[in-house]
Amino acid sequence: MEEQINKNKNEKIEIDNQKSSEDLVNRQPVKKSKDSLATFIILGVGLLIILTILVLIGSKLQNSKNSLTEKDIQNQDKTVIKIEETESPTSKPLTKEEIIKQAFYYPNTISEQADDDFDLVLYTNDSVTTAYKYYEELVDLNNWELGPSGMATDKSGGFLYIAQADFRADLNVTNEVNNKYGSTKIEIRIDPKEEIAITSTFNRPSVEPTPPMDTELSQAPDEEGFILPFSNSRSITREDLTGLTEWQLKIARNEIYARHGREFVHQDLSCYFDKLPWYKIDPEYSENKLSPLEISNATFILNYEKEINSSLIDKDTGCK
Repeated sequence: MEEQINKNKNEKIEIDNQKSSEDLVNRQPVKKSKDSLATFIILGVGLLIILTILVLIGSKLQNSKNSLTEKDIQNQDKTVIKIEETESPTSKPLTKEEIIKQAFYYPNTISEQADDDFDLVLYTNDSVTTAYKYYEELVDLNNWELGPSGMATDKSGGFLYIAQADFRADLNVTNEVNNKYGSTKIEIRIDPKEEIAITSTFNRPSVEPTPPMDTELSQAPDEEGFILPFSNSRSITREDLTGLTEWQLKIARNEIYARHGREFVHQDLSCYFDKLPWYKIDPEYSENKLSPLEISNATFILNYEKEINSSLIDKDTGCK
């Protein structure tokens, strides 16, 4: 009896222990599930905080960069303005030497060359006499003190020496035959006497000299008046053009068109070709009548004229 009671008691204890174990097993997943959810929530909040911090840092860096860029642009603009203001040639007054050079600059200059011995080396197609008389008028207009001066008996050159209290200048005018820069050369040496203030006047003649008609207008190298009689039969070379005057170059280029009866707008060309027996105006003239060789030669001469800065390319010197 007693054994039966003990047995029943043990079974009851075993049943109770089994229920407690089942309850413990059933409760653990719930607790574990709750712990995992809390962990995820904490991680999510932490990640959100980190992202927020990163966004704020990035925004601050961008604002700082934009501010720096705007400041750099403003500084750059100020720098450019400052450079422009300091380097602008209009803001610099002319030196005494520059003023004197302006006064001596020949109005009909077609070329200017550098020379260590002279302050100005100018070329013009005006005659020596025309250029020399211009400077005589310049001296008279300003009442400058004129020293030794004079023209050569053959009119091939002349010289003037100006001896003012505030500057000195000597000037040579010479004939330059077949010079590619111009037929007359003007060399001017200036002593500005910088230590002395300007007292002289530097007025220029009101009427600028006009180029005289070239004597080459009536020149013709052969009986028919052609400068380059072969320009329709072979290619022209640089050697063919070297030594020709600007007027001869203009004639050589346009005689290619004249052969086919072109009527010229420039009076100097019309007067020249009208005197030649072979020249006849063709009312039906067209540049299509020119051969490829002739077109090539005309272009070659024109390019050479541009190279030497010919003053007669588009200039009509008139009929004389």
